[in-house]
Amino acid sequence: MLTSQQRAPAASSQSTRTSARPPGRRRWPTIGQYVAAEHARLTTEDPDADWLPRSLEPKDFELALPRYERTPYRVWSAIEQRARAVPWSRIAATLGVAEPTLRSWIRHHATPAQRPSRPRRTTIIHSAGSRLAAPANERPATMTGALDLHVVTANLKRAGYDYDTRHHDHTLLRQLLSTLEHPPHVLFLSECTFYDARTYLSTPLFDALGVLDSLWGTTVDAHGRTVPAVQYTPFLSTVAGSINSPGLFIDRRYVRPRCWYPADWRHVLANSLLADINGHDIVLKSVHWNGSAGYTGFDRLSSQDGQLAQRKAILAGDFNATSSHPGEHLPPDWYELCLSQGNAHKLSQKGIRQPDGTWRLNTQALDAFLEHGWWDAGEAAGDFTPTVRPAIDGGSGLRIDRITVSNRTPARLVPGSYTVHVPDGPAVSDHCMVSCRLRIEPPPTAAAPNAFTPH
Repeated sequence: MLTSQQRAPAASSQSTRTSARPPGRRRWPTIGQYVAAEHARLTTEDPDADWLPRSLEPKDFELALPRYERTPYRVWSAIEQRARAVPWSRIAATLGVAEPTLRSWIRHHATPAQRPSRPRRTTIIHSAGSRLAAPANERPATMTGALDLHVVTANLKRAGYDYDTRHHDHTLLRQLLSTLEHPPHVLFLSECTFYDARTYLSTPLFDALGVLDSLWGTTVDAHGRTVPAVQYTPFLSTVAGSINSPGLFIDRRYVRPRCWYPADWRHVLANSLLADINGHDIVLKSVHWNGSAGYTGFDRLSSQDGQLAQRKAILAGDFNATSSHPGEHLPPDWYELCLSQGNAHKLSQKGIRQPDGTWRLNTQALDAFLEHGWWDAGEAAGDFTPTVRPAIDGGSGLRIDRITVSNRTPARLVPGSYTVHVPDGPAVSDHCMVSCRLRIEPPPTAAAPNAFTPH
């Protein structure tokens, strides 16, 4: 929710704005004033003229917020969904507003808000402050049928960064992903080391995007130019004390970004993306649980990420932990393996010390995470293939790269789609890539109220 400082218009123009408001609405600023205030807070550029059709003066945008509606988000959402021809009943159910009230909002407050006919541009603000703009007509509309969302999680060690050359070897990323027959709709990369580092001016990120956009062919646009058939939008997480922060890459044809919650947001939502996927608001988060803090760190991450299960959400990446499910590979001599191979540091990264002084695999963190209300794609498929090479983690071969879905998410695993991509020849990464398809049906006409409202 916007703070009181964001909600209040600047004092210098208060008298002008007040005179432009209809009688009885003096308590609330107009949406145009919200937009102008946000622009002033985020950038020194002028506000987008699309929001203020007749001039750049906020007073000329007449769409005032309804009385007692303290946030513009529900009003904006209603206007946008009506523009996409979403039925009144579905919008009312999603926003938790009575249909007559909703119709009143649009009829009495949205009539003056006619948008220009030219394509509007949507600006996505990233945690690093960079902006990516895309014409609004590129936004994917709600599909009429089910969407088999192609989800992939991969972990390339340090994103191919070489400490000796101080450069990324992006050919490794190409080799890792080229085994996929179809492009992912959502790609979770567990280690995006230095992708957005100021030292490199984000060059590694743009180079990686070039690799991703080149993997699945080209197409010809309306002007006869050859362009990538798939183009990805990145969202990079920031994790204190770690250079191997995860990243999220989405195909905007199927996944429409709505809100990106940066690292300094509240803990549960930090580094996550709220996206519209086939008509549903779903939170996406790429994870890389850091084992350097031992079991106490895993307990914190388990509790923090586990609480996202109260929302429609998909989490995937390198959890650096496994569960106690009977199907999992849990070597009884894991402690001895770690010591014999000189991997004593793995004891605290993936283990927990017992009263007798020995160590065992720590399955409590992932068990507790799942108990919050998540299901694991590998468990659902009955496939417990380890995702790390036997040469690491004390030769234990654990299944730590996972795709998890909250119980509230209207998605089910497409039978036969779950795959652990074990390389035939020399491995590019110390982890195996994991993929699956999640079938997401469009929301029914009378949908249940959405449990998540952006704030």
